[in-house]
Amino acid sequence: MWQGKYTLDATQWGVGHGGLNSQTVVFQPLKRGATEAVGNPTSLRLIYDCGAGTGTNPRATLSGAIDRMARTVPRGGTIDLLAISHFDMDHVNGLDLLAAALKDRSIVVNRVWAPVLNPVEALFAVGELDEVTETGSTGSTERDAFASLVAAPEAVFSERFPGSTLTPVPTSRESVPPPRADVDSGVNGVDGIYDEATTFDASGHIGLITAGGASRTQDPLWEIVPYATRSVLEGSTQVRLIAEGIIGKSLSKCSSDDLRTLLADKKLTKAFHAAVQNHHRSLPAKDRPSAARTGANLSTLCVYSGPVSPYRWARNRRGWKPLAAAPTSVPRAPGWLGTGDAGLLRPAHVQAMVDVLGTARLDRVGVSSAPHHGSRLDSGGALWDAMPNLDLVTVEASHPQGSSGRTHPHVQVMQHLANRNITAAIAIDAADSSWSDTGIR
Repeated sequence: MWQGKYTLDATQWGVGHGGLNSQTVVFQPLKRGATEAVGNPTSLRLIYDCGAGTGTNPRATLSGAIDRMARTVPRGGTIDLLAISHFDMDHVNGLDLLAAALKDRSIVVNRVWAPVLNPVEALFAVGELDEVTETGSTGSTERDAFASLVAAPEAVFSERFPGSTLTPVPTSRESVPPPRADVDSGVNGVDGIYDEATTFDASGHIGLITAGGASRTQDPLWEIVPYATRSVLEGSTQVRLIAEGIIGKSLSKCSSDDLRTLLADKKLTKAFHAAVQNHHRSLPAKDRPSAARTGANLSTLCVYSGPVSPYRWARNRRGWKPLAAAPTSVPRAPGWLGTGDAGLLRPAHVQAMVDVLGTARLDRVGVSSAPHHGSRLDSGGALWDAMPNLDLVTVEASHPQGSSGRTHPHVQVMQHLANRNITAAIAIDAADSSWSDTGIR
């Protein structure tokens, strides 16, 4: 078995109402006795979302956050994974700034994950943009760029991040098994020395796998696992008929070029947006992942990042903090869960995530983001109780304490966290929230 230590450095960058997360995990092999380094360290880097503000042009605070984040990556380094939770502007309108900052430092992106959008969802996404920016703040150039992103994301990402591979992530339904040790990772190693390499396997993992020792065995060390929520438009005959009636042809015959043409018609996208919202209002509450009566709840890509057992870390299980003599050396569980704008309010939708990711992974989550910037309509006790070792929740919002109404984060969410002794860190402008961890194996 590989022996060494990992060092995790992660940050929710302070961009207010938006999203920019990054993680770097560095692995250093050690000799038996865990005292002397062997060989060179290996890193695994992740960026999750990049946007701020609801318009096509990001808020000014994002540029500084991207620069701070880029400086944490060595010149000529690699981002192993850029994951996009969904295509709302406040999560993607900084991609051009990110591409420029990485290019300036000769940093390359290897792979991009994004949720799958079918033509119906792409039509709605652009209609949503038109709805949000009706004041005229969106120019035709910016709108066309967004339409290209949702219509042909592979071409757009390959242009912005040359050499990257886009993996569209479909709705998650099947349980994701633990990473296998028999993956053909191209890692060989030699007697007594382990080599590490980033690899992907057929089940959708990205992770670090090592190989070496007398038996040349492969050994998974860390994994990043996607979970894509279901869109309420998925499989809806009514919405499909609405779309086909508006565009005048079968969706099965709608090419990406057809889609671009359709997306250029603001009257069409506005009509479709209104029709879908009416459909959404008619859905039973149990079928809406979010408690909101408007919005289509398109698929959101959640991401789990954490170590593969066995690592030594104490089980928090909460309950420490109220004690008079609380232990001071209980480490935070090392796993992280990014939730984007996922609707995870109702127990059934939380259970769907548990069924895919598994309780073992969620048991390792010490830090999570709050769904939808801390909206009370998208998270509740069922979500927080599914992660029994959760210690810190980061909130991508603009209000420093939380408030009521439509303000993010909502005081109800803050109270849910406080009742469970979970710390909340609100990433207002320039208020970066960072955490780190070191584990020995």
